[in-house]
Amino acid sequence: MRDAPLPTLGPEALASPRQDAGERPIRVGVRVGVEQASVAAPGGVSVRGAAAGEKVALLRALPRATFRPSVHPGRIRLLETGDELEHALVRPAEASAELAVDATPYRGVLEVLPAEDDRITVVNVVPLEEYLRGVVPNELAPEAFPQIEALKAQAVAARSYVLAHLGDYSSRGYDVCATAACQVYRGSSSEHPLTDRAVAETRGTVATWRGRPIHAFYTSTCGGHTEEGAAVFEDGAPYLRGVACATERALADESEPGGQWEVRLRPADVARAVARYGSVGRVLDLVPTRVGVSGRVVELRVLGSEGQLELRGQRVRLGLGLRESLFVLHRETDAQGAVERFVITGKGWGHGVGLCQVGASGMARAGASFEEILKHYYTGVAVSSLTPLSPAGAAVGAPETGRLRGTGQRAASAAGFTPAKRAGSLRRARAPAAGTALQPPSGQIRRF
Repeated sequence: MRDAPLPTLGPEALASPRQDAGERPIRVGVRVGVEQASVAAPGGVSVRGAAAGEKVALLRALPRATFRPSVHPGRIRLLETGDELEHALVRPAEASAELAVDATPYRGVLEVLPAEDDRITVVNVVPLEEYLRGVVPNELAPEAFPQIEALKAQAVAARSYVLAHLGDYSSRGYDVCATAACQVYRGSSSEHPLTDRAVAETRGTVATWRGRPIHAFYTSTCGGHTEEGAAVFEDGAPYLRGVACATERALADESEPGGQWEVRLRPADVARAVARYGSVGRVLDLVPTRVGVSGRVVELRVLGSEGQLELRGQRVRLGLGLRESLFVLHRETDAQGAVERFVITGKGWGHGVGLCQVGASGMARAGASFEEILKHYYTGVAVSSLTPLSPAGAAVGAPETGRLRGTGQRAASAAGFTPAKRAGSLRRARAPAAGTALQPPSGQIRRF
C-alpha cells in the first residue's frame, strides 16, 4: 500500500490528445443506487481513491474490492481495508483483464461514487466503440435478426443516440444509464461476433442533422408505419417523421403470427392503470381524440364519474399498459349501456418513432444498405463520420462531419431539439398488466 498524487477521476483522465473519436469515454451507470457492490478481476484489482479532505490518493492492491455507503454522508467505504473515500477508481491489476461488478464483466474501468439515500453508484468508464459492443446485441438480437446491414443501422443509431445524450445524468455522475430508459448495456458478457462486426464496420459513423448526432429513437415493430416524434415524445425534430414501412410485415408475421394483439380491460383496470396520471373516479368511457399520421392514438380522453383525464403521446400506451398505441377500441356494454369491458385490438410493439427494427431487418433482407435504412427512417439526415476528439472529448472538425460542442441537453438545445425521452429496441417481452411499468425481461427483443 502507498500514497500517490491525487488523480483526476473521470473521462478526462482516460482521454489522450487528438484521440480517435471511437475512444471517447462514455460514463455508464451500471449499478445505480445500490447498497453494496463487489468488484473483482483475474489477478486482482487496483483501487485508487480520494480520502475525505486529503490532497493525495490512496492506492490499494486487492484480490477484490467491496464497497458500501459510509455512515458519513458523501463517502463510500472500502470494506477490505476500512478506508473511507469520497470516490474510488478501480482498474484490473493486469492490463489484459476485465473487471466484473457482482459477476458481470465490463471493459474499461469502474468508478464508485456515493449516491443519495445512503447508497452507492458504480460507473463504467468505457470507450465509445466498446460500449456499443455491449449495447447492440441487446437492442437487436443477432440470433433472431442476423442481417448485417440492419445490425449496422442499429449500431449507428445507438452511437448517434448516446452521443446526443452525453451528460443527461451528469448530476448523478454519469452520462447514460444501462437500462431501457436509455439503451440496454450489459458489458462484455453480451457481445456477439455479428454485432461486433456491425460496430467495427461502422466505427465512428453517426446519423446527423445539421452536423450534430440525432436523437435516434428506434422501435421494435411499427405496424406498417412509424409516427411523428412530436406526437409521441413532443420532440419536433424534423427528421422524426412518420414513414411507411412496407418491409416490416413479412418479418413481423414470421416472428409473431397474425401480427396483432388484444387487451381486454374492465373500467376498474383502467382506473388503476391511469392512477399515476390522475384520478377520475369510476371510469365511464375511453375516447380517442386525436390520431397521428400512422393511425396511432396520440391523444385519449378518460371519462369518469369525478372528471376526465387527457393522456397524450407515450402516456396513452404506458397509461393503459399496452404494447403500442396503434389500436382500435371497442366496448362491451351491459343492458343499460354501461361499459363492462374495453376491448383494445392493435398491432406493433413499441413507441413507433424512428427506426423500425423489424422493418430495418426486412429492408436489409431485400438488399438495402445500412445508410439507406437510416435515411428511410430518419428523414433528411446525413450519415457521416466523427472526426478526432480533443482531450476534453469534443469532436474537432467541420460541422458536416459530426462536430460536437457540448453534451447532453446543451448539445440538443443548441440544435433546437428537446431532449429525447427514451430509446426503443428489440427484445421479446410480454405486454405488462394494466398499470405496470414496461420493464421487459432479458431475451432477444425489447419492445420499446
